[in-house]
Amino acid sequence: MDFANIVFFIIIAFVVPLFIVIQGFYKYKKEKKSTITVSKINHPNLHKLLTEKYTYYNKLSNEYKEEFCNRTLAFANHFKWQSGNETEITDEMRLLVSATAIQLTFGLKQIDFSPFETIIIYSDAYYNNLTHKFHKGEVNNRYIILSWKHFVEGIKIDNDKINLGLHELAHALDLSTVLSKGRKFYLSRLMVHFRNISSDEFMKIRSGMPSFLRSYGGNNLREFFSVAVEHFFEAPLPFKKFLPVIYDEMCLLLNQDPASNIYRGVEANRFYKQNNNLSINDIAKTKPLVKSNISFAIIIPFISATFLAIPVYLFTMTILSAFFNFTLIPFIIIIAIFYWFVLKNNIRKILIDKNHIIIKQPLSSINKYTTIAIKNILYADFRVNNTYEKVDITYIDKSEIKTKDIKMYFTKSSLITIKKMLLQNEILIRQNNIWSKKQSK
Repeated sequence: MDFANIVFFIIIAFVVPLFIVIQGFYKYKKEKKSTITVSKINHPNLHKLLTEKYTYYNKLSNEYKEEFCNRTLAFANHFKWQSGNETEITDEMRLLVSATAIQLTFGLKQIDFSPFETIIIYSDAYYNNLTHKFHKGEVNNRYIILSWKHFVEGIKIDNDKINLGLHELAHALDLSTVLSKGRKFYLSRLMVHFRNISSDEFMKIRSGMPSFLRSYGGNNLREFFSVAVEHFFEAPLPFKKFLPVIYDEMCLLLNQDPASNIYRGVEANRFYKQNNNLSINDIAKTKPLVKSNISFAIIIPFISATFLAIPVYLFTMTILSAFFNFTLIPFIIIIAIFYWFVLKNNIRKILIDKNHIIIKQPLSSINKYTTIAIKNILYADFRVNNTYEKVDITYIDKSEIKTKDIKMYFTKSSLITIKKMLLQNEILIRQNNIWSKKQSK
């Protein structure tokens, strides 16, 4: 390689990347000029501030007030706070915005709103270069952005069903749940169910029909959720009166019931009261409306098990041949073990009667039946694999949300009948990420 080529290589490999890094750094510094990042906060008069300016706080018991203050401070100190237009960010701003986040999630365990780390506050509505419009607030994959003027209006008038802080933080909670990739199991399952239960009301608003909820909720399902949150906290009694099913789902989702002055501790079995567990005698007496039939595809896992057993057998015999004569007995034992695992993990029988789904493994005793009350099912998620279908049934069991996953080596007619039965019972089902429409009984 001659000298000219060496120089060219150095320029391409080092100088150009260095130039890009330096340019990006100066661009970053330029953008940072319009922002102010504020320091940690420890506000001794937080109780007084919230008492004077935050209505929700005054509805809490003394014990809850103490926890509310602690969580508010933790939230305020967790986030980076920036000004969008060189407006001074005060402790009061940070604490009142943080209090709104805690109001939204007070019924839940500690919610960190990850991956969000920064809240940007503008003094008034601001111009968005992407939409070419003035915004009062927004949430994207990186920032929670608020107009302080409109935030204050939202908490000052607490019964007009318009609250910018609750609206945008509801977006943040929603996106945080989606971006958690399953880590927020309980919340994500309830969010999916809430959206599907609310779909009819959403389409009603979207088509221009009158609704208790503000028309802005018809823009998309995420806006519907945020608008519903505003109504839930600022007009809980009429919300419960006009949309009782959606209100109850919101109670379950946020673990609060402001219409009943319950700010934590809404038991799931308040809405899903049917007992999941059937006795042995009840199972024995069941007259199922639907029975599953095994398909020929069930031989595939047995074939796979056989091919896996052969090298295990050969390896075992290589080790033991010095001690034992070569016989088929070890092979039969190994095959039996592999087949037992196939039966245990792949074979299921499903029975559906008027009130319950009954799931049984052939090798288990009657005591190991899984029974789920149909009215306690939130939704069923079906996914097609190469040789079988899998379903995850998400349901309420007392005050917990559980998911039962089932591999189904069933005939096509059995699968169609099972799905039809679930739909007739108004169970929401999803087939390869496409939701099936609810049907009346």
